[in-house]
Amino acid sequence: MHFAGRAAALAHAVACLILVIGVQAAQAQSCAGLTEPTLRARALASRNLADVQRYLTCFPYGDGAVSVREHSTKLRAEAECEEVLRSSDRNRMLQFIMDNSGSACATRVTERLGSLAEVSRRQYHSYGNAMLDGDPLQRGSVADLDECSRACDATPSCVGYSFERDNRACTLWGAVRGRRPRGQTDSGSLTEAAMATLQPPPAPSPPPGETFFNITQDLDLRYGDYEDIRDIDFAGCQRRCAASPQCRAFTYNMPKSACFLKSAVVSAVPFVGAVSGVKQNSASPPPAPAPARMSQPLYGIDLPNYNNMAADYSMLRNITLGPCINYCQRDPQCRAYTYNLDRMSCILKNSIGSRARNNRAISGIKM
Repeated sequence: MHFAGRAAALAHAVACLILVIGVQAAQAQSCAGLTEPTLRARALASRNLADVQRYLTCFPYGDGAVSVREHSTKLRAEAECEEVLRSSDRNRMLQFIMDNSGSACATRVTERLGSLAEVSRRQYHSYGNAMLDGDPLQRGSVADLDECSRACDATPSCVGYSFERDNRACTLWGAVRGRRPRGQTDSGSLTEAAMATLQPPPAPSPPPGETFFNITQDLDLRYGDYEDIRDIDFAGCQRRCAASPQCRAFTYNMPKSACFLKSAVVSAVPFVGAVSGVKQNSASPPPAPAPARMSQPLYGIDLPNYNNMAADYSMLRNITLGPCINYCQRDPQCRAYTYNLDRMSCILKNSIGSRARNNRAISGIKM
């Protein structure tokens, strides 16, 4: 047994010796044909640690190795600096600052740590095609949705944002009480924002001497417009009309937060989402026609107008089937509709085309 142990130890020693000889041979081959000054100049000019290590392998001793080791230390420090600057780990950044206090990189890391503390990304509830309701802080123009949300991140009192894709306007909100439908608008809020129903707030009873209005929901007063006002609430629209001697009536579009002041009452048509008011001393609007009868929904049926594309005169997006039917039912121009389940879109038609099978479509025809 003693002899077997010595034999094993001897075999291990021989293996190690062979390995060392192989490494030395490889190093000698790597260094072959290169003079010390040439390899040192290449290492000092390089920013690649492999070139530096090659010199130190070939010429580990001497005055030249000192300068190359200093260059190696500098390269490793720069690499660590860039890695820390790319990091968002605050503990790692604090440790680096303490370990390298007074260095130029420590100053850069300190600035980076300060910027992370000032503007950390928040988690928002995101809403597409919706505008927040609440108290706005400020409004301005930005490049995109991300810049709008970052502006809210950077504003301590901001609790939500709304970005209008069509005009690149960004609204920051100091308080959010809900949201309302609005196309081409993306919003986010720190707390959940309930969707507002398309119901106008109750008209307050005006004090003596102020103007009274007859308010009608889902009614649009056509023509007679002399001013339109955007980004206004229902009460503000009513006040604008009451304060203007020229105004005889108004129509408020709730999904678009738009107010249309009218100098005359000409005609009225059903319009889901519109609320109209007529001053009591003005002529009453013509009564809206009673809703027409509609066929039962035709599931799996599309009504394409291939030969008359203009017959599809309106498309409503992000809408459910019920409101789609109501829009067609109340619009005198509408003869039929097709609802697309995949796109949640409603196509209103003023003529009825051919019938086609489509499992993702629902259609209806006015009786």
